[in-house]
Amino acid sequence: MDAVAPETPPGATTIARLRELYTSQKPVSRRFRYALMAFEVLALVYVIVTSFIKHDLLLEIVDVSIGVVMLADFVARMAISRHRGVELLRITTWT
Repeated sequence: MDAVAPETPPGATTIARLRELYTSQKPVSRRFRYALMAFEVLALVYVIVTSFIKHDLLLEIVDVSIGVVMLADFVARMAISRHRGVELLRITTWT
């Protein structure tokens, strides 16, 4: 990763790293996006399969864990967005 200028505000390195992971064509960024896509597909399959199963504490913990990861993804996407308002109005943000 390229060095960040010393005058950048605190947290800018994290945002720069997230932006690189979500938008770059580097191999590590592509692997990250494929892993994220695989997680989302597995989460969807999990929701479909467990909708037919009686929920217990373990399933609730897994549900919350999936939700936390998806929330972190949403927050990361909002953090790197240059136009958050426009991003929030897109249908693809909510589906």
